[in-house]
Amino acid sequence: MTEALNIGKLSLQVFYREAKVKSEKTIERCCGILKKADWRIFRELTEEKMQMKNFNFCSHPSQIFSKINKTILTCAKRTVSRGKVKTYKCFWSTDLKEGKAKRDRLKRIAKLSKNHKK
Repeated sequence: MTEALNIGKLSLQVFYREAKVKSEKTIERCCGILKKADWRIFRELTEEKMQMKNFNFCSHPSQIFSKINKTILTCAKRTVSRGKVKTYKCFWSTDLKEGKAKRDRLKRIAKLSKNHKK
């Protein structure tokens, strides 16, 4: 029984590390205004939703982790106000994408032909 728990904790830690690395790569900027957040309400909401009866600790650690993560994010969405988020029009059109692919292909051909002559 203790080995299963230790394995579960280990896999939860590994999953947490992987999720942390993935989230660091994807999150580019913070849109919330943390100074204006109502932290008292956030604490109350998280304490209310993070009670032991809401979690099934017999399930897989990744499911527990995702449920904890979802509850924290929902509480944060309710209490942390969002700032103005500017939306930018993407300048990278399909023509530019095709042009870049063509340029890269020609560069590879030129590099291979130089290596062949030597």
